[in-house]
Amino acid sequence: AVTGYLGGMIYVGLELLWRRWSHGSMFLVGGICFLLIGLIPRLLPSVPELMQAVLGACAVTATELISGLIINDALKLHVWDYSAMPYNFLGQVCMSYFFLWIIVAALETVWRQAGAVPAAVAGI
Repeated sequence: AVTGYLGGMIYVGLELLWRRWSHGSMFLVGGICFLLIGLIPRLLPSVPELMQAVLGACAVTATELISGLIINDALKLHVWDYSAMPYNFLGQVCMSYFFLWIIVAALETVWRQAGAVPAAVAGI
């Protein structure tokens, strides 16, 4: 619960910094994303950290795709549209943000190992 809450706050905070606005649904999406990022080292501890970061980005991208199809397409809320971005898929996800999520997931690993992320937050 703590990871999901803080993840939602971080996700919305990143959106506010990057896009200058966010939507309430992004709190839930962000919480799910950060829960998944935190689960990867627990489920795959022997996998190298860089690969864990890539898997984290894959988890976030899949979550964004599914939530985008629901939030943007099915519910017609139009929270985001990446159709103008290069290498996008259905306007819901794009490669540029995938690479940014690798960095965020890698930072979470570094912070967790340094003890900057409490065990409860890291999903441990």
